Amino acid sequence: MKAKLSALHLIKFQVQEFNHKTILSENLEQVENLLKIDLTNHSIDLDFEQYLDDSNFLINMQMHINKKKETGYELKVLALGHFQINEHHNITPKMKANLLSISSVNIMISNIRGYFKNITSYGIFGTYLLPSIDITDLLSQKIKTQNKNLKQIKKKK
Repeated sequence: MKAKLSALHLIKFQVQEFNHKTILSENLEQVENLLKIDLTNHSIDLDFEQYLDDSNFLINMQMHINKKKETGYELKVLALGHFQINEHHNITPKMKANLLSISSVNIMISNIRGYFKNITSYGIFGTYLLPSIDITDLLSQKIKTQNKNLKQIKKKK
């Protein structure tokens, strides 16, 4: 099959800030116990902002893994994605909205997943692979937060 290129292009992905910490528990007496740590249970806090300008837009995404500082890795990243939508692809407004909200966020998460995988590959707990994230739920939470913030701004006026 011949793959058709998407109208959405990632122009640049940049990590602006990154912090990594290996957290060891005092209960780990033997090296064997290190292999039993389940990194998939680490909490994932994620937020992002989108800055639109016709066919170009930026996503600024923050992710914090293991905010509770449990045994394992604590990872914090601030990343910027520069995207462009190729208007020559005859896309509908609904398709454009999906590219802006769903596809671009997925691409950012995928790039951060790869970054975390590379950074932790030599770590004592092994490679951390960011679990799949429910994008529909994430976007729903984002909309609720934005609506709440709008109501607070209106109350202040």
